[in-house]
Amino acid sequence: MQSLNINGKSLTPVINFRFRSVLGKKMGDEQDKSGFSNLITGLVQSDPDALLAFYEAALASDHPSDSDLYDALDDQVFKNTDSEETAFKDAVNALNNSGFFKIKAKAWKKRNDQLRTVLQAQLDALADQDDQRAATQKTGIQVGLDQINEAENAFDKMTAPVANSQTASVNG
Repeated sequence: MQSLNINGKSLTPVINFRFRSVLGKKMGDEQDKSGFSNLITGLVQSDPDALLAFYEAALASDHPSDSDLYDALDDQVFKNTDSEETAFKDAVNALNNSGFFKIKAKAWKKRNDQLRTVLQAQLDALADQDDQRAATQKTGIQVGLDQINEAENAFDKMTAPVANSQTASVNG
């Protein structure tokens, strides 16, 4: 996980209950009070606002000012495409490797599976309909299915073990 140099100090992101509390305030909504689903979806879609929320929550114990945090992200993370990609992947992996959030990631995937099942059933129910309204609905449902699949594929890619790793962790 990338530490940020802020005001001459190296600040390392920490995933803990303070992170959870801050994240809920930053990204929570009616359907996702903890903000986790919104965060993970944003991170796998490379949304800079999600990465900002991640660092705001993960550095909450160190209390950097918003201005100092923004400057550090601009200078150290968003300086080039490689560092951006690494930052998103590191954030997703930090969440996935955290005990509490690992459980949340499983719940996110389960919710996506349930949503995929509902959307597929709706799509199947429209299969025999050929009117314009049905065509529009089919397109909307398919877009939703594609978005779920893309988000999960990105998550899986970001959390996949490094190819040259020869041993798997048996801690679980």
